[in-house]
Order: sequence, then structure tokens, then C-alpha cells
Amino acid sequence: MTTQTGSIALSSGAQEPRPTLISLRGGKRPSPAAGAVVVPVGLGEGCVESGEIRMAVHGLGSCVALCLHDPETGLGGLCHIVLPNRGFGRADDPPSKFADSAVSWLAARMVERGANRSRLVAKIAGGASLFSAKNAATSNIGQRNIEAVRSALEACGIPLVAEHVGGSVPRTIVFRPGDGRLEVSFAGRVAEVL
Repeated sequence: MTTQTGSIALSSGAQEPRPTLISLRGGKRPSPAAGAVVVPVGLGEGCVESGEIRMAVHGLGSCVALCLHDPETGLGGLCHIVLPNRGFGRADDPPSKFADSAVSWLAARMVERGANRSRLVAKIAGGASLFSAKNAATSNIGQRNIEAVRSALEACGIPLVAEHVGGSVPRTIVFRPGDGRLEVSFAGRVAEVL
């Protein structure tokens, strides 16, 4: 997988100073099912794709997968949000890692690729409660991530149209930007489509 930290490879070939974004070139692997191209999105990363290319997060626990979609252009973006706000991180952490900055960051990246901000809709998944609360910093981090993402979406004026959140089991998600489908699966269950 090819990742770039500190810049985005733009279609013009120029480099723009930005946080971690999976490169749109390389790093893609065929899925065993139907030969689809799947881009894995890791902790704190963000990605913008279109058409039949899919983005996936495996083992999504207390983190939240934020999916934005412009139905007219078929552009979609995904951030793998780790923490509710930048107060939990370091100064050099990418905005895609935190709920309070990921929503506006991802919306801006999508607009740069041709999306219309007024058409963006959101779907989220994750925020499971996987850790026993040993201190206040980790207490119910999944729920805090969910609430922070919802607040950030509201502040940005982006409607939340579907969610699969909470619980105590990790999920695997696959987001299809072409049609905006979000497939959510976990241990022994058939994938739900949002």
C-alpha cells in the first residue's frame, strides 16, 4: 500500500501540504469477490475515490468510519477516525484522525475532486465499546467518537443519512463511492447495507 504523509498527490501532479491520504495510484489490490479494486484505509487515514473502487476498514472497533458521498458525481470519501478531538493527539497528527477535524477536512478534499458540498451526505459505522474503563481518557471512547462525529457533521451542515454504531463487537466495512453503499459486517453475520 502506498501512503503519503504530509501531502496529497493531486491529479495535476502537484503536491499539496495535507495530512495522510492513501495515494490514488498504486496500493490497490483486487478483492477476491468479483475482481473489485479495494483500498484499505488505516488508522487516522482518509481517502477519496470514485466509481467502482471500494474503500475498506477491517477490524473497526472504537474508531468510527466516516463516509461522505456526492450522489451526482459518484465521489466518496472515507476517514478512519480514531479519537474524538485533537486534544487527544500530537501536533503533527493528521486531521483525518480526529472527529472534530476529519469531517471538514474530508469534505474539502472531495470538493477539490469535483464534489458539490451542498450534495454531500454522510454514513458512519463503528464506535464499539471494546475497552474496560481503566481511566477517564479511555472511558467509553467509542461512544465519544460517535457523538463527536455527529456534532462535527451537524456543524458542517452535512446530513447523517445512515449509521451502524455502538455495541461491543468490531466491524468490517466496505464503502462503494459510485453508489454510496456502505456494507457493514461482523462476526458470523451477513453484511448489512446502508
